Amino acid sequence: MRIAALLLLPLLASCSIYRALVPADRIAPGDKIKTQADAIRAGMNCGTEAEDPDHWQAHLHRDIWYVYWASGQNEIEAQVAKADGSILSCDVKDALAPDR
Repeated sequence: MRIAALLLLPLLASCSIYRALVPADRIAPGDKIKTQADAIRAGMNCGTEAEDPDHWQAHLHRDIWYVYWASGQNEIEAQVAKADGSILSCDVKDALAPDR
């Protein structure tokens, strides 16, 4: 049993090193949305705040860009697929809109 554990130790260590060197949030050559700026441009289609690029932010997690816009109490949150740029979700929170 100890010999099997000793033989598995280098294998497990190599998996950890691989994960550290090759991030899960890689951009593939065929991906349409490759940068934060690309993701923000796509996310701007979710709301009407395209004239306000300073308040937009984006980050990549796995295969989805999470795009945010906030100004005061108003917010836009969008999820954009990095592969094709499609909008997966769009949530607009307007403080002046009546509650539904």
